[in-house]
Amino acid sequence: MIKETRIIPIASGKGGVGKSFITTNLAIMLAKMGHPTVVVDLDLGGSNLHTCLGIPNQHQGIGDFLHTPNAQIKNFLVPTQWRNLKFIPGDGRTPFTANLTHLERMQLIMRLKTLPADFILLDLGAGSSFNGLDFFRISDHGLIVTAPEQTSMMNMLTFLKNMIFRAADLALAENEPCKKLLQEIFREPITAEMTTVETLIRRIGEIDSTAAKRVKGLAQRFRPRIILNRGTSPDDLKRLQDASLVLRDILSLETDHFGFIFQDQAVTASMDRGVPLVESAPESLAAINITYLAERIIRWWDEPLHDSEARLYRNTMTVWQDLQERKQEQQMIRQRQQEAAWEAARTPVSRPVKRGVLDRIFGG
Repeated sequence: MIKETRIIPIASGKGGVGKSFITTNLAIMLAKMGHPTVVVDLDLGGSNLHTCLGIPNQHQGIGDFLHTPNAQIKNFLVPTQWRNLKFIPGDGRTPFTANLTHLERMQLIMRLKTLPADFILLDLGAGSSFNGLDFFRISDHGLIVTAPEQTSMMNMLTFLKNMIFRAADLALAENEPCKKLLQEIFREPITAEMTTVETLIRRIGEIDSTAAKRVKGLAQRFRPRIILNRGTSPDDLKRLQDASLVLRDILSLETDHFGFIFQDQAVTASMDRGVPLVESAPESLAAINITYLAERIIRWWDEPLHDSEARLYRNTMTVWQDLQERKQEQQMIRQRQQEAAWEAARTPVSRPVKRGVLDRIFGG
């Protein structure tokens, strides 16, 4: 039983890795499992989550809420066809909402926390805008979606680096000497040696030891949870292991390997039809992966995940082996069907001749 509302921001370092697809289907699965869920489109400037849910773009959303004095966020909840699931649109009907002030973002976060739900999923815009970085920091365990390609991995690392540096910048906003140091670091040329979080903390500590402890606490507090989308085999998880080592060495950031979703043709078909995957193809491999992801959130969201790399690899390998066995069984069935068809084609078909014809031929 969920004791209090869990806000789960879902981000990606770049677009096109399946973040909104995962957010939509994950929200539906959580609702189908009996948990009141709200999914919020916070991809301000590029809101389109309503299309993933099959909802027409005719409802007021975040943009209207921000431009309506004394508005209550609960009045912008849109019912969906799924019991337990409600939706808050983004800014599709209200332009020029992408560049929120820090105060507007903080006020919006406070209002979102009042929504009645077990889970609130936030579909964030891709990339490292202040909107995405600040909304991602709502939770210590935000989900970040990446794909196996190197470019996606690099963008994920960049997003998390910017998230840590953004947190430090806000935490030291009133500390002028430290603020000045941060600005100097941010303006360093690309040819300069990369500043690790450990180096950042050391340099801040030379100015203010209390401020250094505060930044170190921020880095230790965050523990993002990574979802690898469009994987082709469990071996793709080895790339996540490499990325986690980089995050640990450069950002002093620990991460959890939280989900793996296989490449699946059913995903493209569901998106072309405008029907969520867990409804159009619930037995597909990707839908099964999303179901496991929802179960993981319900059971383990508030728990420390020990040895998450090995656990996710074992789970993914089990699914992979089941898939290979299914493919072999299907291949054997097709082979038997082909053999039966060939045998039927080689066997001559004898047709009985009517007696009257024989009589006429032989004069019987």
